[in-house]
Amino acid sequence: PAIAAAASDQAVAITPSSFYEAPTTAAFVELVKKRPEMAPQGFQKGQTDTIASRARWWRYLQRAGGKLEDTDAFINATLHVIASGQYKAAIDEGKVEKAPTRSSPDFEGNPTDEEQIIKYLAGCGIWTQGRHYEAAIELAELRGVKGAPTPDPFAD
Repeated sequence: PAIAAAASDQAVAITPSSFYEAPTTAAFVELVKKRPEMAPQGFQKGQTDTIASRARWWRYLQRAGGKLEDTDAFINATLHVIASGQYKAAIDEGKVEKAPTRSSPDFEGNPTDEEQIIKYLAGCGIWTQGRHYEAAIELAELRGVKGAPTPDPFAD
């Protein structure tokens, strides 16, 4: 039901609330509509809050990203994954603010500069359960921003 409700033809945009919603957002629905055979197991059941399901989402984004015509939908969805973790930031009213539970430094760059935001999110480092999350670097490289190597964020 949630998938059907969110499945529309309008463009998916990042909003402040997007950073605090579960990953089964319209951005993911848009991706699944384009590449349904790649959707992770459990998506239909709304299972998005475990390390395993997040890892499946990450691998889905890696596989589907190169096959999507709409790069912005892929980037939006990847940002949703980055921001849905324990360490997250919200772009609200032109300012990037850190979540109360996050110990990363405050963002002091230009909130309208995607490259600066990506580098900041990449620098937030530690993600859920102490695993290192490098999706922001991967995303930056998609945009042509040179960054560090991109290991699988869920590899031990």
